[in-house]
Amino acid sequence: SSYIITQALKACTQIGDLRRGSTIHHLIPSRIKDNSYILTSLIHLYMQCGDVTRAQLLFDSTSKKILQMYGAMMKAIDLFNEIKNPDEVSIIILFNACAQLGTNEALNLTKKVS
Repeated sequence: SSYIITQALKACTQIGDLRRGSTIHHLIPSRIKDNSYILTSLIHLYMQCGDVTRAQLLFDSTSKKILQMYGAMMKAIDLFNEIKNPDEVSIIILFNACAQLGTNEALNLTKKVS
């Protein structure tokens, strides 16, 4: 059931087990892969475990975004602020996430990066 999957993903997120969470992701039956709660849990897992690229791909491929997904993507901003020397890829991913969210954070972060 989708409830069990979201709980398993939350547990992986809490202990930072990206490998196990990714395995669960690939075992999710196709009939429930578009469940917004499962997608939110996956985005949160990838974001918390530092795989911003996969989180961004999931977010971008989701046609019906819910508020919780946007909240999970906001973690990208927090994650970026923890990076001491971000590379170009990190900056591009961050700006893309901010653009998707429609926030002013991208503008503020431009000043930080400059």
